[in-house]
Amino acid sequence: MARVKTNTAIARRHKKSELSPFTIFMLVVLIIFCIMLVGIVVWSLLIALTGNLYFTYNRTFDLSNLTIENFANIINCTIKRTSATGEPLSNLSIWQVYLLSFLYAAMCAFTNTLVPCLTSYFAARYNYKFSKIIYYVVLIVMLVPIIGSLPSEIAVVNALGLNDKIYVLWIMKANMLGLYFLVFFETFRAMPNAYFEAAKIDGAGNLTLLFKIAIPLVSQIFLTVFLIHFVEFWNEYQPPMVYMKSYPTVGYLLFDVSNTSKGEPFNGIPPILALSFFMFIPTVILFAFSHKRLMGNITVGGIKG
Repeated sequence: MARVKTNTAIARRHKKSELSPFTIFMLVVLIIFCIMLVGIVVWSLLIALTGNLYFTYNRTFDLSNLTIENFANIINCTIKRTSATGEPLSNLSIWQVYLLSFLYAAMCAFTNTLVPCLTSYFAARYNYKFSKIIYYVVLIVMLVPIIGSLPSEIAVVNALGLNDKIYVLWIMKANMLGLYFLVFFETFRAMPNAYFEAAKIDGAGNLTLLFKIAIPLVSQIFLTVFLIHFVEFWNEYQPPMVYMKSYPTVGYLLFDVSNTSKGEPFNGIPPILALSFFMFIPTVILFAFSHKRLMGNITVGGIKG
């Protein structure tokens, strides 16, 4: 009798493990989608490895004509920036543009993560009327988009003489608004009071509670949000285009050469695609080392008795 029950249980588990037609269909769709994405990347790389003159006058693909000339020209090129009147503004190498892009993405991501984290901590842990006002302001701004603020922002930056200053964008990104304020807020509010009460008994002050207890407990969330913001700002081109015309990031440079007629080495599709791979490589490296953190679940533990 026990053997019959065991065989029945095994049969049920085997039946549940079988793939349904819908699951097979979705799996096929996902495989096709992944092949298309990888195919686009591979095809773009092959075109980037094609000589510009060969690609211009002979669109038939030939593996014997692959060359790294486009990548070599980009590595050795100088990006010259001029004003609307033709006045020279800056001469940058591609590595200087890379450094500007890293400084822009990293510091904007840091300030755009730190400010919501600190603000949400004070709003969640200190029950005052102003804390509720901050919470509802964030919700209202998320529901009611602010449109048409760019001209006033540009006017203020120009009036203060802060145009073409990269740290201005770090400050502008230091705001508490957005979805991640709510993520930090709910995390801090869900923390057991026992952590903080035990520290208070030992004589800890408010700053000690913040930097020695609260921040370490949300360090995984903080790093995850920082990485998400870093990828976002690395690919961004609009704020650098408006506020940093003399010192472009890689995203702004790629947008610029893709939409306007430029001289060497960006006067063709293969060089532009080669530049796009210069922009693409850092995000791939970042994803390779942090994909588990970017795509994994975030949990907050409790207290062991």
